Amino acid sequence: MSNILTGIEVRGCNLRRSWRHLDAEAQRRALATLPVVEAMNVRQTIAVDLVRLYCAPDIQIAFLERQLIVERDGGNLINMSTLYEQFRSRFVTLGWQLGSSCIGDLRLAWQGATMGPNAGHVRFPLRRAGVAAQRQFDEDRLIDCWIGLEGLLMHKDDRRSAVKQVVTRAQRLLGIDDRQTRQLGVELGKSFGVRSAVVHGDVSYDDASVLEAISVAGDVLAKSLRTFIQSGQPIEIRQLG
Repeated sequence: MSNILTGIEVRGCNLRRSWRHLDAEAQRRALATLPVVEAMNVRQTIAVDLVRLYCAPDIQIAFLERQLIVERDGGNLINMSTLYEQFRSRFVTLGWQLGSSCIGDLRLAWQGATMGPNAGHVRFPLRRAGVAAQRQFDEDRLIDCWIGLEGLLMHKDDRRSAVKQVVTRAQRLLGIDDRQTRQLGVELGKSFGVRSAVVHGDVSYDDASVLEAISVAGDVLAKSLRTFIQSGQPIEIRQLG
């Protein structure tokens, strides 16, 4: 199944069910009839990540496949190698439907994410947000969210803590008031605390605290990414505070 988004086709297939039981000729026929993703390039990856950011946050790419066809003795031998991607299986679907309003948002987002004044700045934080959506383990998802936040809202020459930088700049970027900022500071502080516990092997956290930490960090990351992508002007990190 496939979806076409602004000219970029993202396709996936699953040959795992019976691939090992097929002979070479049957494998060739299967490859001729089923869509195979040879590699996800940068533009395809951005397309999937934008769908997640604007429409369906839990879309999963189950795995990608590469094929190498070698000629030998007048015939073709197929060497099939599978590049498995992490994914949360309960969210995997073969296709998805996008509403008209979502398509409109995506067209504008595509322009901003690929050609806008902040395209270079959002590229890797956007990818981290996408990777977080794919992770099998919640601890890994949390770390990816914070890598995205730090890449998006921190400055290498700013000596303040990660939480202080993210909260201060998120306030300016998202236009939240002082009361909301204080609350965000508390929530992001807890989220970063769980992140630090994960990174340093401290098992004092529980599943609920990890999920809450992901929710807080992921929400700020998503809102901040959309603001950068949709801005018609370059946003300078240091000018945000």
